Amino acid sequence: MANLPDSIRSKIDQVEHAFNISSTIFEKYTKIFIEIFGGNQYKLIYSDYQYKRTSNQINPKLNTKNKLHKCSHQDLYSLIWTIYALAKTIYPSTINDLIASFHLLLLFLLFMIMSN
Repeated sequence: MANLPDSIRSKIDQVEHAFNISSTIFEKYTKIFIEIFGGNQYKLIYSDYQYKRTSNQINPKLNTKNKLHKCSHQDLYSLIWTIYALAKTIYPSTINDLIASFHLLLLFLLFMIMSN
């Protein structure tokens, strides 16, 4: 890394800083989510997302008994984190700001609580 130009080194430092912020927020998010919604930390983080795709999932009209399934803890956990990640890409000014990132995550958690 010593032979790299200063611009590349600064970009690497920015990526490292953004990753540290995201990992800190993720740790806090997991603790807050478990306190609010319950669930097991191991199951939330390491859940198996291998869904078998059938023709009914591709085209629900093919299923004559279309049932509504309840949203599990893992689904809600990944939904909130996905919305948070998408919002961070839309508002890039929050990428390097720990407090703004944490407030953004709390906003989505509160929105999910209020919608229930």
